[in-house]
Amino acid sequence: MLEDEPSAQDHPLFTLGQDKLILAPHIAGVTAESMERMATQTVDNVLRVFDRRADPDCVVNADVLNS
Repeated sequence: MLEDEPSAQDHPLFTLGQDKLILAPHIAGVTAESMERMATQTVDNVLRVFDRRADPDCVVNADVLNS
């Protein structure tokens, strides 16, 4: 991970040469499939809340689940 983007041209990583370094933007993992999966899981989580079946691992304030 680069601390600043765009990175300074004198960043030490850039001295390695193009044949030894591959950089990818942070959004490299954002695909149509992953976006669809995130949307589906979000809707599922909302419906679980409405049904009072929220997944405790998805709740920041888990102590409110029993209220």
